[in-house]
Amino acid sequence: EQCTELEANSDAAYFAANDRLKLRYLQEMLEHGEAGKLYEGVIAKVSSSGLQVDVAELGIYGFVPREKLGGDLRLDGHRLTSRHGGGYKVGDFIYLALESVDSARGGVMFVPAGR
Repeated sequence: EQCTELEANSDAAYFAANDRLKLRYLQEMLEHGEAGKLYEGVIAKVSSSGLQVDVAELGIYGFVPREKLGGDLRLDGHRLTSRHGGGYKVGDFIYLALESVDSARGGVMFVPAGR
């Protein structure tokens, strides 16, 4: 049991350090003006405040605020829908550009490509 607990603690420390390195890498991209690269994301969660996206290329989850999505969107179950048709739902692919990194909270903000 003690070995299992130590191994779990070691794994948690490894993943936390790995996440910090990813955030530092993304912050450096922003600081050097290299944030224009587009990433493919998959919508993992839809909420009234925006989209949680899984960016597999970076191995992270990020967030797209609702106000960055454009249009008049409303939450309809597990979708953000527009009055003019279209919208966003879990499982949809979306192309994203890096907007900001919050190292203190461990968060990454994206905007949809072309916005």
